[in-house]
Parts: sequence; structure tokens; C-alpha cells
Amino acid sequence: MTEAPHSTPPGGGSQPTGPAGQGRLRVAAGIQLDPEELLVARAQRRICQIVDQLIVTPINRRAYADMREYLATDAWPAADAYDALRSRSPEQLSARLGQILSTTGDESPYPPPDSPEAG
Repeated sequence: MTEAPHSTPPGGGSQPTGPAGQGRLRVAAGIQLDPEELLVARAQRRICQIVDQLIVTPINRRAYADMREYLATDAWPAADAYDALRSRSPEQLSARLGQILSTTGDESPYPPPDSPEAG
């Protein structure tokens, strides 16, 4: 099966479509996503692109081919990575969110789990 050239998503988005892992995933400078985070982010972006194609044109052979290819390659590893992320404790997730937000200069809207405000 030959791969069709990448296209721009409906609405003129700037992210190229294509299999997860291709194209660019933009994150703030200094943030290093771990393998599960990266796989889930790429998979989520990819599946949203396919869904966008189907919303615009529900009878869409290109979207069907893209979905078939996604399911055959990236879907199950992404589901496993998502399960791994969901199995992290609230403390681990809060700490990771704090790392990401401190790198971007933002503040978390949530108190640390060990603070009195955490309830």
C-alpha cells in the first residue's frame, strides 16, 4: 500500500496529517515528554485529525484508509500507553503537571496533594 501525501486538516490547520509519529508535535521549550506521554499526545492528535476528516466528509475513502492504518499500527500501543498514564497515582500526576507547568512558567491551578488546601 502506498502512502498518500500528507494533507492539511479541514479548517486550514497547520499540523500535517499522517501516521502518528510523523509530523511535528509542538511542546513548550524545555519540556521533555516521557514515552507514554508522547505516544498518547501523537495518537490523540492523529485520531482527532481523522475524526475531523469524517465530520467534514463522512463518506471519505482517505479517512477510512487513514483510520485503517492507524488501527493497524498505532492504536494498540497508544491504548497501552494511555492505560499506563491512567495508572499513575494522583501524587505522580500532580508532580508531573508541576514539572510541565514550571517549565512553561505557568502555575498549577491545583494545590500540591500534600498541602492543606488539597482537601
